[in-house]
Amino acid sequence: MGTLELENAVLAKVLQAGALTTRRVIAEHGPKPNWSRLLREGYLREVHTPYGAVLAVTPRAHGLNAEKQVVPDAPYLTGPSAVADRAYQLDALALLEAEGYTLHRHEYKRSGKVGYQAGTTSQIVRTVLRVPPAYAARLKDTESYFASGRYFVRRVLEPEADQWGIFGEVLGYPSLYASIGGGGIGLPRVRTLLRRHHLDIDNWRHPLILAVPEEGQLRSLLRVLEAERAQANPRNVSSLYPRVRLLILPRPAS
Repeated sequence: MGTLELENAVLAKVLQAGALTTRRVIAEHGPKPNWSRLLREGYLREVHTPYGAVLAVTPRAHGLNAEKQVVPDAPYLTGPSAVADRAYQLDALALLEAEGYTLHRHEYKRSGKVGYQAGTTSQIVRTVLRVPPAYAARLKDTESYFASGRYFVRRVLEPEADQWGIFGEVLGYPSLYASIGGGGIGLPRVRTLLRRHHLDIDNWRHPLILAVPEEGQLRSLLRVLEAERAQANPRNVSSLYPRVRLLILPRPAS
């Protein structure tokens, strides 16, 4: 691959992603000097964040993309916390895809506008995944087993949006939350997410996935919650899996 082709590939990759760590781009596209012209000439900017150096596109690159339409609907992130979170979210997604999960959709933060101007920003709120094929097969077996002697199997099907574009929470499509801002997802946020997805976890037949830089006090909290759940519902189908899976995605070594 020639230098220009390499630069175009790097620029398109970051445009499509919104933000990527410098180390990931180096791992996938080679040493930094090979594409550093994108930084020197103002197509990419490098932001130093709690998750290390992160690459994001500049207004100049967005202007060029609008003209050439290489990456339609390219996300536009500005602040250091927003680009760090996006890079963190995509790294978490890459780890799960390596396990066989597939991306169904991202859901985005709503803009502050109202009425006909209402919309969404480029900031991902949560990511919805489809479970790996082997896990999906086990879900069917679980449904059949817990049907009280009746033949009842729900299949893992593609979720469908209603007339308002809203998706329901369905079998085999758990949610991923990932954030590095403020030290990552902490105890208050975990409790909030568990309240929000209390019933959804049973619909997914899969834990809520939280990407965090370190366990901290989270593991102790989850052990307590699991013990309480087991005591309250000793024969509940959901006892076959935990309520939460922690995906440990640490900060880079300084």
